[in-house]
Amino acid sequence: MTPDYIKLPPQAVEVEKQLLSILLTDSKAFKEVQAILSPEAFYDPKNAEIYAAMCEIAISGSKINTYTLSERLSTQNTLKDIGDTYLLALKDLSSFGYSAKEFSLILFQKYIRRKIIEGCQESTKAAYDDTVDEFDILDIVRKNVLEIHSNLNKTTRRELSDIVDSYSKEIIEAMN
Repeated sequence: MTPDYIKLPPQAVEVEKQLLSILLTDSKAFKEVQAILSPEAFYDPKNAEIYAAMCEIAISGSKINTYTLSERLSTQNTLKDIGDTYLLALKDLSSFGYSAKEFSLILFQKYIRRKIIEGCQESTKAAYDDTVDEFDILDIVRKNVLEIHSNLNKTTRRELSDIVDSYSKEIIEAMN
């Protein structure tokens, strides 16, 4: 039976944009966000590319702003795909009073959910394959759970449960 709709993986592209906007205007916020998110946590490939460039800029010791970001993306030949207007539009977004940390925790939660779905899909595919041993399937499940768990540290786990639940609905409602 085919569903009447196709569900998108857990994501919050507008929150990604809001976070990138904050990072373009608040240089102090980056360290806190970088401790929580990797570029892979972004759902939108443009936003992941922008955040990866921001990470490289920060590592080089330069200040993150539209100029340095544009230059970095240009040297990586990705600026054309992303677009100058997209970068400029990011800078002008409002954060609705939420912090970079709050936004990053929401994105981290979505990322973990996507990883859970990917792991379940891999396990399900193996379970349907009669040539795969049951213990090998259990190893696949264990590997996926351990991979997801290794992405979480104690602080992130506690903060996710406390902060994300209280803010995610408010943020998404405020953006609509």
